[in-house]
Amino acid sequence: MKKAWEFLEAGWCQRSLREKKDGKDHYCIMGAIDKAYNFDGLRHETTIRHELRRRGFDGMISTFNDAPGRTQEEVVALVKGLDI
Repeated sequence: MKKAWEFLEAGWCQRSLREKKDGKDHYCIMGAIDKAYNFDGLRHETTIRHELRRRGFDGMISTFNDAPGRTQEEVVALVKGLDI
């Protein structure tokens, strides 16, 4: 089974769970979790929220993903570092 970070590494998007670009699927954090864990990713969502709070970010996961200036590398590093 692919991990969520693998879907993010292959293609990332903002302001949408999934987008098709150039014939490829691109995912936000939540879309990648849904894809990887068949919509059963609540445990992983909780892990990401805790890690974001530990890093001083007290917002929603989507707000982190969609922040202006946020990069694919930052999003992949967060999710990959948690091995989700």
